[in-house]
Amino acid sequence: MTRPAATRAVLLLLALLCAGVGCSDSTPPPPDARAPDAGSDATGPCAALCTLARIAGEPSGGHADGDAKTARFGSMVGLAGDATWVYVADRANALLRRVRRADGEVETIAGALRQRGPDRSPRDSSAAEARFAELGPLALLGDKLFVGDGSSLRVVDLGAPDRHVSAVRDAFNIVWGTFALRGLSGRGDVLYIGTVEEIFRFDVSAAGALPQRVAGDASNASGARDGSLASARFGEIRGIALGADASTLYVIERCAVRLVDFTAQTVSTLVGQLSDCSAERRDGLDDEVRFFDLRAISASSDDVLFVADVTSVDRARLSREQAELGVIRRIERTSNGVRVSTAAGVVPSDQALTGDADGVASRARLVRPAALWSSGAAADEVLIGTPSALRRLWPARDEVETLCGRLDEDGLLEPGPLLAGSADEGTFVALRGRGELGRIDDQQRYATLAAYDAREFDLLGASGIARVGDAIFVSGLRGVMRRDIASKTSEPLFADVVLQSGGMLLADNKLHWLHRTLLLGAPTPLIAVIDAQGGSQQRLEALGLARIYGLARVAKDYYAADGTVLARLSDGKRIVDEIAGKRDEPGCADGPASSARFSSARALASDGQGRLFIGDIGCNAVRVYDLASREVSTLVGKAGDGELRVGPLDSARLAAPSYLWWDAARGVLLIADPIAGVVLEVTR
Repeated sequence: MTRPAATRAVLLLLALLCAGVGCSDSTPPPPDARAPDAGSDATGPCAALCTLARIAGEPSGGHADGDAKTARFGSMVGLAGDATWVYVADRANALLRRVRRADGEVETIAGALRQRGPDRSPRDSSAAEARFAELGPLALLGDKLFVGDGSSLRVVDLGAPDRHVSAVRDAFNIVWGTFALRGLSGRGDVLYIGTVEEIFRFDVSAAGALPQRVAGDASNASGARDGSLASARFGEIRGIALGADASTLYVIERCAVRLVDFTAQTVSTLVGQLSDCSAERRDGLDDEVRFFDLRAISASSDDVLFVADVTSVDRARLSREQAELGVIRRIERTSNGVRVSTAAGVVPSDQALTGDADGVASRARLVRPAALWSSGAAADEVLIGTPSALRRLWPARDEVETLCGRLDEDGLLEPGPLLAGSADEGTFVALRGRGELGRIDDQQRYATLAAYDAREFDLLGASGIARVGDAIFVSGLRGVMRRDIASKTSEPLFADVVLQSGGMLLADNKLHWLHRTLLLGAPTPLIAVIDAQGGSQQRLEALGLARIYGLARVAKDYYAADGTVLARLSDGKRIVDEIAGKRDEPGCADGPASSARFSSARALASDGQGRLFIGDIGCNAVRVYDLASREVSTLVGKAGDGELRVGPLDSARLAAPSYLWWDAARGVLLIADPIAGVVLEVTR
């Protein structure tokens, strides 16, 4: 069952859970209006008996400030900098951070750890109190750091004592609606903003100024097209970079680099293809060049471009992780035309090349490069943001090194929904980031069972897993995949009844039904009951819920996690009872159901003995709801302390307990934590 040696080692953590039976005292504490926040250092039942222990591997990602070797990042999606600092948008942790270029020291400059989920919302305030929703591109203009945050443009005043964060308000959102900001680049007092299909110019020094569309067809017509600034169209902008003299703007789409020439008032294709992207990556001159999947761009002070391009290979032969290895390509205009060459990175072949690796540029490995920043001339340095480390390319030395963070060699790539098998089957887990179904055996070894295959099924962003008999069902972005354990075959199912947003699955093995709950995409969240054998379906409307993020069934009733509330859907009734928490009042308070609060309840599991386990990622904790006493308590974790730690449960910490599964045969709770990149097992 062991995976090839070059593949990432799986991380399996073992924790001890007080599971009701055998605990010295399971009586809930008396109601107290001053109930502590979730994860406060516990003195409750079994606190001294329950322990979280790591038995293999190291956490991936995570969050930690400090020196270059101990600092940890969740995922880098934006870079900007000056002579002293590199500013980093850490999306997974919802933090703005900066790295001192001289020694790699890392500090957080704004935001609060992991304020994400259904109830996430940006907040303007001082750096310590500010909140970010979906961090993206960055641009530094003087002492103002501009931040793309979903569809909003926000600015951090680095010169203010409290580094105040504020939104560039309504005028922007009116102009580009809900389009996400894909790129920021500027100089002096001028900031250029790239949305999905348009380019805007914003004079940041002019009081009351509005953004002005400077390129892109406003008719919403589809397809990329060169032409004048007003008539040209962009297919899907993925990044922008201002040229050295500020008269040109470079724009990347999936397989082309576009040139916006403000002097000539035109948009043209500099190099690459606007459509019919090639299945291979090719260096060369002008029309010889092919890109596969461009992710980021930067421009040096001498107008040489660097772009991050994931490798072009036959994905059917490789794991998702291998197919996400990227290269950094150099683009320069010469007297003979536009020349493209590979500056760093290696393309995987049939060999099992996985994981990051520093060293000689042509042999370095870069997993999912997502952000670039050139600090000077093309020969100086190019900084590369990979998910868990800030890397540095020295073109003159032909070398790649890690400035800070940890190379992403260990851990799981966004572990998602999971379930326990029999004693000899281990634990099944879907990896959201890698897009595959795998299994962890009793020796903590990981093996892939079904990998991403865009031609048949897409497990990226897998949100649900269930078992009926000898078949494992996994819901991905575009449907449900069935994996037969005995025959070791996989096939796509139910593509017509699962929306593009996917859904969680719950199995009824006696009736051979799958219960699916939509995460997004429906005006009213619903539960669809699907025949796992025949494919027929019924619909149970979940009236009154905003979204359903976790689902469990106890007897004939369904229980749903809806961000800030725990709800019950009585069988056969079109009524939703909100049994704990309060709508639009996030919090992490334990206590009686009426006063308890949830911040971002995302996962549910039932132990079959009257307790519901709730993964509350906003509180960095697993909470417990007792159906008999109607009390909410905290099992493990502490709000605001999302650094993964093992040890006794009262001191153990979780990052984002996003998926839960109760293993009734062993009496243990399984937790998938995609931020930390681990699977945890909580036992008595």
